[in-house]
Amino acid sequence: MEDFKEPKSPKIQGETGQSVHGQGEIKSSHSQDKLKSSLCQCKPSHNQVGPGIVTSKDDQPVTVQILDETKSSSNFQRKANSKGKTKRRRKWEVFPGGNKFCCKGRYIRGPDSTGYLITLALILIIGVLFFSFDSMYLSKRVSPVVPASGVPFFLLMLVLFNVTAFTDPGILPRATAYDIEKQEEINYKTDDNGSRYTETDIKGRVFQQQYCRTCKIYRPPRSSHCSVCDNCVERFDHHCPFVSNCIGKRNYKHYFILLIIATVLSCYVIGCNVAVISFRAQEYPINEAFMKSIPSVIEGILCLFILLTGLLCLVVYHTRLVCREETTNESLKDTFANNINPFSQGSWYSNCFYILCTPKAPKLLDRRGFEDDADVSQESSKNLPPPPI
Repeated sequence: MEDFKEPKSPKIQGETGQSVHGQGEIKSSHSQDKLKSSLCQCKPSHNQVGPGIVTSKDDQPVTVQILDETKSSSNFQRKANSKGKTKRRRKWEVFPGGNKFCCKGRYIRGPDSTGYLITLALILIIGVLFFSFDSMYLSKRVSPVVPASGVPFFLLMLVLFNVTAFTDPGILPRATAYDIEKQEEINYKTDDNGSRYTETDIKGRVFQQQYCRTCKIYRPPRSSHCSVCDNCVERFDHHCPFVSNCIGKRNYKHYFILLIIATVLSCYVIGCNVAVISFRAQEYPINEAFMKSIPSVIEGILCLFILLTGLLCLVVYHTRLVCREETTNESLKDTFANNINPFSQGSWYSNCFYILCTPKAPKLLDRRGFEDDADVSQESSKNLPPPPI
């Protein structure tokens, strides 16, 4: 029998005689010596073909499994070391604001989801009633195209509704201990109420960057602190109870398109309801036509209620704001009542294009990152005192 030679890269040969990588590797020198001795002590009826391979009388290869002792021992050592370490928490787990997180910090929503659930229930009720009753009747009486045209609007409204509700509106990260130390070097001013602020110039107009005592930052222009979510939001518009989230720089576009789609879909459903009742009134007496069209009546009442209680007003109001490149917060405070808006693009169509067609701004809040050991976590930084006046 020839001397056993240690292979450079161990391979295991399968039953078909082909080499298969990864089924096992040579262990340490101690295990290799054992393997050599075990192979040398094989019966005479078996012939050794290669490392870890023995053939029988019928020249059928028999595989000997070889394990990697070094790799398994290193894995064991790694697991032993990991037991002594504390688990690092992600930033969304220690987030001090009022927002809630879903899917391990991938999605964010407001602190109270009651408004979101009620609005979602209304959308689903109207959709189920319409596509279960009215669409079936109209497809037979008129054409399948009529009810089918409402499917993309309904799906688009559901997508925009959830995107608006679960998108970071532009939350500004709170100051860490290091940031608060650096704030002592900032030259700030104090107003009559004792609030600190800094000044910045935008297109020839001076804006005050107010200091937020909760987030411990100097807010950029157009930003404000939401009392419901307990966060400072970039280009803060308002907190919408119907989506249970703030409307800010990163989700205002979706919110505005949602209002338009919801208005169009409500008018579409009401028109189909009227058509169904009118067609049945031609076949039956008016009272019987209404009795056979109870789902249509319920849909029409719900859609009229939504339209007349604020949806139409919101669409008109926000269309005016988009054309002027102004937020709800700025409009209520008359920020640009006596001055030119420096954020305007110059014309109403340029403002519409800027708001609706520009890409979504990058998020500033790192929700999925780990806590920085060199810094004070966000959970503890909310209790730090502000820089001295």
